[in-house]
Amino acid sequence: MDADLAAMNAPDEIRQKVQVSSDDFYVLEENWTAVMAWLTVQTQMTRTGFRYEGMEAGLRMATIESTPEIFSKLQVMEGAVLAVWNNHST
Repeated sequence: MDADLAAMNAPDEIRQKVQVSSDDFYVLEENWTAVMAWLTVQTQMTRTGFRYEGMEAGLRMATIESTPEIFSKLQVMEGAVLAVWNNHST
């Protein structure tokens, strides 16, 4: 993170405020529910994408409302995972 901030010429006072471990990551507030949904249903991913029936059940059991916005964000994450998996399998 510090290297990224340095590359963007962030002032030292900003760089000092941002002290995180390499395991930490930031989630924008508007994406929090989608990330929690992902963490709940990520086990429903296969090499060809989500098992949607399992995804739906997981969200329901975790009482995460499956809105069109959340579903769309999950599909973006699904596509990113598949892209990585497909690049590694060639």
